Amino acid sequence: IAPNLNVKKVYLSYRLEEKDYQDSSIIDNNTYFFKGSVPEATRVHIAAVYKKDKEFNFNRDVAELYIEASDITVNHLDSFSQGNVQGSKSQQTYLKMKARLKKSNDELLRLMQQHNQFIDESKKEEVFKINEEIDKIMIDQRSIFHSFFLENISSPFAIHILISYEYTGAMPEQVDSLFAQLPSE
Repeated sequence: IAPNLNVKKVYLSYRLEEKDYQDSSIIDNNTYFFKGSVPEATRVHIAAVYKKDKEFNFNRDVAELYIEASDITVNHLDSFSQGNVQGSKSQQTYLKMKARLKKSNDELLRLMQQHNQFIDESKKEEVFKINEEIDKIMIDQRSIFHSFFLENISSPFAIHILISYEYTGAMPEQVDSLFAQLPSE
């Protein structure tokens, strides 16, 4: 951890097999350490607690990353949430997926903000038009997830891609067909 961040403690939290887990680590010499294992690629949140009172800001103080059964190093430089992760293939795959979705996610965010504004202003016709645009983006994202899944089918992260694909409104038989293509251990 960069010394200028003034972090005193770090919390690690994740959910696995319907159970929530949390651990903490005291910062020693600008370093923190967690030891354990996970059976599969797992999304975790790492949150910073500062030496000086600082109002909590999720975007600044929480890092979201994917871990797996390997030695992983996270270097935090400018803010705690912006870290460089080494040793996790799942994290690298996640970052590639995130980059591929950036344009459509940015557009989705813009449309959702407009959608909420139109709802507040009771503009039903505009809400309907925005919903149609959102549906088109979800169809585009479904296509992105589908191809990304096939490109990364042997990645430990593949199941997370498939879950995201399902959230875009893919039909159950489409999801089942892709699931059947996953390599068995």
